[in-house]
Amino acid sequence: MELVHARVAKVFTTSLRDVGMRVRLNVEGLKSQFDPAARQIALDLGIDTETLELAKKEYEGQADFFFRASGTSPSGPSFIFNVDLEYEGSAARINPEVHAYLEITYEEYAPPFHFEQDIASMCGHPKFLERWAAWAVYTFHLRHKPINLENLFGDDYIRVWGAPLEPWPTMSEFKLLMRGLQNSGPVTILKLRHVSDDFWDRSYSYAILADSIASQGLWIFFCDSSGLDSGGAYKHYRRIEQLIVDLGEKTTVKTYDVEYAALESFLLRKARNFNTDDDNFGLEALHRLELTSLGEIFGPKVSDSFGKSEQSFWNRDYAGALRDLRAVVQDSLVVVAKARSIDLTRLEKPNINNIAKKLCDEKVLDNRLRAWFEAFTSFANIASHGNFPSDEDWKNINTRARVLSTFAIGRQLLLEMVYCLMETSSDEAKRA
Repeated sequence: MELVHARVAKVFTTSLRDVGMRVRLNVEGLKSQFDPAARQIALDLGIDTETLELAKKEYEGQADFFFRASGTSPSGPSFIFNVDLEYEGSAARINPEVHAYLEITYEEYAPPFHFEQDIASMCGHPKFLERWAAWAVYTFHLRHKPINLENLFGDDYIRVWGAPLEPWPTMSEFKLLMRGLQNSGPVTILKLRHVSDDFWDRSYSYAILADSIASQGLWIFFCDSSGLDSGGAYKHYRRIEQLIVDLGEKTTVKTYDVEYAALESFLLRKARNFNTDDDNFGLEALHRLELTSLGEIFGPKVSDSFGKSEQSFWNRDYAGALRDLRAVVQDSLVVVAKARSIDLTRLEKPNINNIAKKLCDEKVLDNRLRAWFEAFTSFANIASHGNFPSDEDWKNINTRARVLSTFAIGRQLLLEMVYCLMETSSDEAKRA
């Protein structure tokens, strides 16, 4: 492809009206970042950096420039990376735009992935072009090459060590683990990259296969433990990378892009950090354990709806999760009524509270649960009629606590009905 008209300007200071601040746009610095950014794109896509083709032209005295890099692999993706600087207006009124563009061809018959932004507002940040390149490839991977954490780790045992953004416990435990692995067999390390959508900060979590038997492995995670775009985070990154290098050639490192929120939700569900056989502790764990057999008791419809609600909850779609949980509670009440031969046809409005009242009046359910059903519906009903809780609602700590309490009450009501039907089955078995 022919290189389009290119021109270059020198270092100057300009006003960026979209951010309301003055930054020094260093054109020479911008140009110096282009090659490292292109190499990073190639490495992230698994392309040999020796195959990179760079095209640059500079025209002194003009107002803009255009750079291009491209790379390809025999059986993998190829890319085109462009950066150009444009000025609008007279010399006394300069308004720059820095356009970054990435095109990735990844499958023979699929349309290429395109990603383009004006990144002028980021030009005051260090390594801004490399960070944008990481953000662009990261976005591509999330859309077209996402990893399935459930499939990746299966039923392996997972523990989380260290603490996100807490260097002292993280580095201490990381060192202890690395020392322990010095005398072990082959080591597999998954390096999980996250890129923020605001300033394109690059951070890393690590999953280390610490031990493995025929049917199961032990994975230890260090979450959000290092990064590239701040002094402290980069210091920890270099320490961790050196500890990995020190393990020697027996170590296999694989890099994946994954949203941190998705990783966090996965670990909240799957990681086992401290468990107890005493059911007085861990309401969420107790609910999770006791509600696993919902399908056997209430049937596939209720079970599928509950699974959908839980999945929405872990995906942080709290409005959808609350709507589905409300439907599950009502459907479960109907199943209980049918199992106990309670006629609901005369109810003017067969909603949750009216059905629950009927079952309490008939002494099928504990009468004290009426208030719990009313508390549950007081917030679950809002979700059924609109987007509640919205992102804005979720920022309010009190609202968030109320909604989380509503989920806990809803799950407990399901558990009450599970026990109710189990008692019914037990009574029928005794009569038989």
